[in-house]
Amino acid sequence: MTNLPYAKKKVSENCIYHEATKDELHKVAVDFANSALRCKEAGVDGVQIHGAHGYLINSFLSPSTNYRTDEYGGKIENRARILFEVYDAIRRAVGDDFIIGVKFPFSDLNENSIKPEESIFVCKELEKRGINFIEVSSGMVMDNSSASFTPVVRNDNQAPFLKYASQLACQVAIPIISVCGYRTPDMVEKALSETKISAVSFGRPLVREPNLPNRWKKTDVLQCVFLAIVAVILWGTKLLLVKLRNKAKYRDEQFSSLPSEMQAGNKARTGRKSVVGIFPV
Repeated sequence: MTNLPYAKKKVSENCIYHEATKDELHKVAVDFANSALRCKEAGVDGVQIHGAHGYLINSFLSPSTNYRTDEYGGKIENRARILFEVYDAIRRAVGDDFIIGVKFPFSDLNENSIKPEESIFVCKELEKRGINFIEVSSGMVMDNSSASFTPVVRNDNQAPFLKYASQLACQVAIPIISVCGYRTPDMVEKALSETKISAVSFGRPLVREPNLPNRWKKTDVLQCVFLAIVAVILWGTKLLLVKLRNKAKYRDEQFSSLPSEMQAGNKARTGRKSVVGIFPV
Protein backbone atom coordinates (compact mmCIF):
# COMPACT_ATOMS: atom_id res chain seq x y z
CA MET A 1 0.00 0.00 0.00
CA THR A 2 1.10 3.54 -0.56
CA ASN A 3 3.83 4.94 1.73
CA LEU A 4 3.72 2.14 4.27
CA PRO A 5 5.28 3.65 7.40
CA TYR A 6 6.36 0.22 8.61
CA ALA A 7 7.80 -1.05 5.33
CA LYS A 8 11.41 -0.88 6.50
CA LYS A 9 10.51 -2.74 9.68
CA LYS A 10 8.76 -5.68 8.04
CA VAL A 11 10.14 -9.14 8.70
CA SER A 12 10.65 -9.83 4.99
CA GLU A 13 13.22 -7.10 4.43
CA ASN A 14 14.04 -8.21 0.87
CA CYS A 15 10.51 -7.69 -0.44
CA ILE A 16 9.64 -4.71 -2.62
CA TYR A 17 6.24 -3.31 -1.69
CA HIS A 18 3.76 -1.62 -3.98
CA GLU A 19 0.12 -0.66 -3.84
CA ALA A 20 -1.86 -3.70 -4.92
CA THR A 21 -3.83 -3.26 -8.11
CA LYS A 22 -7.50 -4.18 -8.27
CA ASP A 23 -6.64 -7.13 -10.49
CA GLU A 24 -4.17 -8.35 -7.86
CA LEU A 25 -6.76 -7.99 -5.12
CA HIS A 26 -9.27 -9.94 -7.18
CA LYS A 27 -6.67 -12.68 -7.57
CA VAL A 28 -6.14 -12.72 -3.80
CA ALA A 29 -9.82 -13.55 -3.28
CA VAL A 30 -9.72 -16.19 -6.01
CA ASP A 31 -6.60 -17.78 -4.51
CA PHE A 32 -8.16 -17.95 -1.05
CA ALA A 33 -11.25 -19.57 -2.57
CA ASN A 34 -9.22 -22.13 -4.47
CA SER A 35 -7.25 -22.98 -1.33
CA ALA A 36 -10.45 -23.47 0.65
CA LEU A 37 -11.92 -25.66 -2.08
CA ARG A 38 -8.84 -27.88 -2.03
CA CYS A 39 -9.28 -28.23 1.73
CA LYS A 40 -12.91 -29.26 1.28
CA GLU A 41 -11.98 -31.77 -1.39
CA ALA A 42 -9.35 -33.19 0.97
CA GLY A 43 -12.12 -33.93 3.49
CA VAL A 44 -11.69 -31.31 6.19
CA ASP A 45 -14.61 -29.81 8.11
CA GLY A 46 -13.79 -26.20 7.39
CA VAL A 47 -11.23 -23.43 7.13
CA GLN A 48 -10.20 -20.36 9.07
CA ILE A 49 -9.17 -17.17 7.27
CA HIS A 50 -6.15 -15.55 8.92
CA GLY A 51 -7.11 -11.89 9.13
CA ALA A 52 -4.82 -10.90 12.00
CA HIS A 53 -1.20 -10.40 13.09
CA GLY A 54 -0.08 -7.99 10.38
CA TYR A 55 -0.73 -10.25 7.41
CA LEU A 56 -2.38 -8.98 4.23
CA ILE A 57 -5.98 -8.72 5.41
CA ASN A 58 -4.93 -7.11 8.70
CA SER A 59 -2.82 -4.56 6.81
CA PHE A 60 -5.97 -3.47 4.96
CA LEU A 61 -8.11 -3.36 8.10
CA SER A 62 -5.67 -1.25 10.08
CA PRO A 63 -5.48 2.52 9.51
CA SER A 64 -1.85 2.33 10.64
CA THR A 65 -0.91 0.55 7.39
CA ASN A 66 -3.73 1.31 4.95
CA TYR A 67 -3.18 4.66 3.25
CA ARG A 68 -5.15 3.90 0.12
CA THR A 69 -7.52 6.51 -1.27
CA ASP A 70 -9.67 4.21 -3.42
CA GLU A 71 -12.52 1.89 -2.45
CA TYR A 72 -10.10 -0.24 -0.38
CA GLY A 73 -9.01 2.60 1.91
CA GLY A 74 -10.41 5.26 4.21
CA LYS A 75 -13.56 4.36 6.11
CA ILE A 76 -13.90 0.92 7.66
CA GLU A 77 -16.39 -0.24 5.03
CA ASN A 78 -13.60 0.17 2.48
CA ARG A 79 -10.72 -1.13 4.59
CA ALA A 80 -12.72 -4.32 5.26
CA ARG A 81 -13.65 -4.77 1.60
CA ILE A 82 -10.87 -7.27 0.86
CA LEU A 83 -11.92 -9.43 3.83
CA PHE A 84 -15.52 -9.42 2.66
CA GLU A 85 -14.44 -10.29 -0.88
CA VAL A 86 -12.24 -13.13 0.36
CA TYR A 87 -15.03 -14.55 2.51
CA ASP A 88 -17.64 -14.24 -0.26
CA ALA A 89 -15.33 -15.94 -2.77
CA ILE A 90 -14.67 -18.82 -0.38
CA ARG A 91 -18.36 -19.26 0.36
CA ARG A 92 -19.22 -19.37 -3.33
CA ALA A 93 -16.52 -22.00 -3.86
CA VAL A 94 -17.33 -24.34 -0.98
CA GLY A 95 -21.08 -23.90 -0.52
CA ASP A 96 -23.22 -23.31 2.54
CA ASP A 97 -22.54 -26.65 4.24
CA PHE A 98 -18.85 -25.95 4.90
CA ILE A 99 -17.45 -24.23 8.00
CA ILE A 100 -15.70 -20.89 7.46
CA GLY A 101 -14.25 -18.88 10.32
CA VAL A 102 -11.84 -15.99 10.67
CA LYS A 103 -9.05 -15.06 13.05
CA PHE A 104 -9.93 -11.41 13.55
CA PRO A 105 -7.72 -8.59 14.88
CA PHE A 106 -9.95 -6.74 17.35
CA SER A 107 -7.10 -4.33 18.17
CA ASP A 108 -3.75 -3.60 16.52
CA LEU A 109 -2.28 -2.68 19.92
CA ASN A 110 -0.74 0.48 18.52
CA GLU A 111 -1.63 4.17 18.52
CA ASN A 112 -3.41 4.19 15.15
CA SER A 113 -5.35 0.97 15.71
CA ILE A 114 -8.60 -0.23 14.28
CA LYS A 115 -11.27 0.99 16.71
CA PRO A 116 -13.56 -1.30 18.74
CA GLU A 117 -16.67 0.00 16.98
CA GLU A 118 -15.01 -0.69 13.62
CA SER A 119 -14.13 -4.24 14.63
CA ILE A 120 -17.69 -4.86 15.79
CA PHE A 121 -19.04 -3.47 12.51
CA VAL A 122 -16.86 -5.81 10.45
CA CYS A 123 -17.77 -8.85 12.53
CA LYS A 124 -21.49 -8.06 12.36
CA GLU A 125 -21.21 -7.78 8.60
CA LEU A 126 -19.42 -11.14 8.43
CA GLU A 127 -22.22 -12.61 10.54
CA LYS A 128 -24.80 -11.30 8.08
CA ARG A 129 -22.86 -12.91 5.25
CA GLY A 130 -22.93 -16.29 6.98
CA ILE A 131 -19.55 -16.78 8.64
CA ASN A 132 -19.63 -19.63 11.15
CA PHE A 133 -17.28 -18.45 13.90
CA ILE A 134 -14.82 -15.69 14.79
CA GLU A 135 -11.62 -16.26 16.75
CA VAL A 136 -10.58 -12.99 18.38
CA SER A 137 -6.91 -12.05 18.48
CA SER A 138 -4.97 -8.77 18.49
CA GLY A 139 -1.60 -7.22 17.67
CA MET A 140 0.28 -6.70 14.41
CA VAL A 141 3.51 -8.59 13.76
CA MET A 142 5.45 -5.71 12.24
CA ASP A 143 8.68 -5.15 14.17
CA ASN A 144 10.18 -5.71 17.60
CA SER A 145 7.55 -3.73 19.47
CA SER A 146 5.34 -5.15 22.21
CA ALA A 147 2.40 -5.22 19.80
CA SER A 148 4.14 -7.91 17.75
CA PHE A 149 4.74 -10.53 20.40
CA THR A 150 2.81 -12.24 23.17
CA PRO A 151 4.61 -11.82 26.50
CA VAL A 152 5.53 -14.86 28.55
CA VAL A 153 2.27 -16.08 30.02
CA ARG A 154 2.07 -16.65 33.76
CA ASN A 155 -0.91 -17.44 35.93
CA ASP A 156 -1.41 -13.72 36.64
CA ASN A 157 -1.53 -12.56 33.00
CA GLN A 158 -3.46 -15.27 31.20
CA ALA A 159 -5.94 -14.63 28.37
CA PRO A 160 -4.88 -11.06 27.47
CA PHE A 161 -7.40 -10.84 24.62
CA LEU A 162 -10.40 -12.28 26.46
CA LYS A 163 -11.76 -8.77 27.05
CA TYR A 164 -12.03 -8.24 23.30
CA ALA A 165 -13.68 -11.61 22.66
CA SER A 166 -16.12 -10.98 25.51
CA GLN A 167 -17.02 -7.57 24.10
CA LEU A 168 -17.68 -9.00 20.65
CA ALA A 169 -19.65 -11.96 22.00
CA CYS A 170 -22.20 -9.51 23.39
CA GLN A 171 -22.76 -8.05 19.93
CA VAL A 172 -23.19 -11.12 17.69
CA ALA A 173 -25.00 -14.45 17.86
CA ILE A 174 -22.40 -16.65 16.15
CA PRO A 175 -19.77 -18.53 18.20
CA ILE A 176 -16.89 -16.36 19.40
CA ILE A 177 -13.62 -18.07 20.32
CA SER A 178 -11.01 -16.55 22.62
CA VAL A 179 -7.37 -17.29 21.85
CA CYS A 180 -4.01 -16.60 23.48
CA GLY A 181 -2.55 -17.27 26.88
CA TYR A 182 -4.74 -19.98 28.39
CA ARG A 183 -2.54 -22.07 30.67
CA THR A 184 -4.82 -23.48 33.40
CA PRO A 185 -8.21 -25.20 33.41
CA ASP A 186 -9.41 -22.69 35.99
CA MET A 187 -8.84 -19.83 33.53
CA VAL A 188 -10.69 -21.73 30.82
CA GLU A 189 -13.63 -22.34 33.15
CA LYS A 190 -13.63 -18.70 34.20
CA ALA A 191 -13.69 -17.48 30.61
CA LEU A 192 -16.50 -19.82 29.61
CA SER A 193 -18.64 -19.26 32.69
CA GLU A 194 -18.24 -15.49 33.13
CA THR A 195 -18.50 -14.32 29.51
CA LYS A 196 -20.63 -15.10 26.48
CA ILE A 197 -17.81 -16.62 24.43
CA SER A 198 -18.45 -20.10 23.04
CA ALA A 199 -14.96 -21.58 23.32
CA VAL A 200 -11.27 -21.05 23.88
CA SER A 201 -8.48 -22.23 21.60
CA PHE A 202 -5.00 -23.54 22.33
CA GLY A 203 -1.80 -23.48 20.32
CA ARG A 204 1.47 -23.76 22.18
CA PRO A 205 0.14 -25.89 25.09
CA LEU A 206 -0.97 -28.62 22.69
CA VAL A 207 2.25 -28.50 20.72
CA ARG A 208 4.03 -29.05 24.01
CA GLU A 209 1.56 -31.65 25.25
CA PRO A 210 -1.00 -33.10 22.79
CA ASN A 211 -2.55 -35.19 25.57
CA LEU A 212 -3.22 -32.13 27.74
CA PRO A 213 -7.06 -32.48 27.86
CA ASN A 214 -6.69 -36.00 29.26
CA ARG A 215 -4.24 -34.86 31.91
CA TRP A 216 -6.46 -31.97 32.90
CA LYS A 217 -9.14 -34.50 33.77
CA LYS A 218 -6.78 -35.81 36.48
CA THR A 219 -4.82 -32.75 37.62
CA ASP A 220 -4.81 -28.97 37.43
CA VAL A 221 -1.06 -28.70 37.03
CA LEU A 222 0.12 -27.47 33.63
CA GLN A 223 3.68 -27.83 32.45
CA CYS A 224 3.98 -25.78 29.30
CA VAL A 225 6.83 -24.26 27.34
CA PHE A 226 6.41 -21.90 24.45
CA LEU A 227 6.94 -23.51 21.07
CA ALA A 228 5.52 -23.04 17.59
CA ILE A 229 1.75 -22.71 17.19
CA VAL A 230 -1.41 -24.34 16.06
CA ALA A 231 -3.75 -27.00 17.20
CA VAL A 232 -7.17 -27.50 18.82
CA ILE A 233 -10.35 -25.49 19.19
CA LEU A 234 -13.23 -26.66 21.37
CA TRP A 235 -16.43 -25.31 19.91
CA GLY A 236 -19.47 -26.09 22.09
CA THR A 237 -19.89 -29.86 22.20
CA LYS A 238 -18.03 -30.39 18.95
CA LEU A 239 -14.31 -30.81 18.60
CA LEU A 240 -12.80 -29.14 15.60
CA LEU A 241 -9.39 -30.71 15.34
CA VAL A 242 -7.07 -28.05 13.94
CA LYS A 243 -3.87 -29.67 12.72
CA LEU A 244 -1.78 -30.50 9.73
CA ARG A 245 -3.03 -33.63 8.05
CA ASN A 246 0.19 -35.61 8.08
CA LYS A 247 0.30 -39.38 8.23
CA ALA A 248 -3.10 -41.04 8.56
CA LYS A 249 -1.89 -43.50 11.18
CA TYR A 250 -0.46 -40.74 13.39
CA ARG A 251 -3.61 -38.67 12.90
CA ASP A 252 -5.96 -41.46 13.97
CA GLU A 253 -3.83 -42.37 16.98
CA GLN A 254 -3.87 -38.77 18.19
CA PHE A 255 -7.63 -38.49 17.69
CA SER A 256 -8.40 -41.77 19.41
CA SER A 257 -6.46 -40.67 22.49
CA LEU A 258 -8.91 -37.83 23.14
CA PRO A 259 -11.83 -38.31 25.58
CA SER A 260 -14.89 -39.84 23.98
CA GLU A 261 -17.03 -36.77 24.68
CA MET A 262 -14.56 -34.66 22.68
CA GLN A 263 -14.92 -36.95 19.68
CA ALA A 264 -18.72 -36.80 19.59
CA GLY A 265 -19.00 -34.14 16.90
CA ASN A 266 -16.98 -35.97 14.27
CA LYS A 267 -18.69 -38.21 11.73
CA ALA A 268 -17.36 -41.73 11.27
CA ARG A 269 -15.75 -42.13 7.87
CA THR A 270 -12.41 -42.80 6.28
CA GLY A 271 -9.93 -40.21 7.59
CA ARG A 272 -10.59 -37.72 10.36
CA LYS A 273 -12.14 -34.38 9.62
CA SER A 274 -10.23 -31.23 10.49
CA VAL A 275 -10.43 -27.48 10.43
CA VAL A 276 -7.38 -25.77 9.02
CA GLY A 277 -6.25 -22.19 8.67
CA ILE A 278 -5.66 -21.11 5.10
CA PHE A 279 -3.50 -18.81 3.09
CA PRO A 280 -3.75 -18.67 -0.71
CA VAL A 281 -1.27 -21.16 -2.18
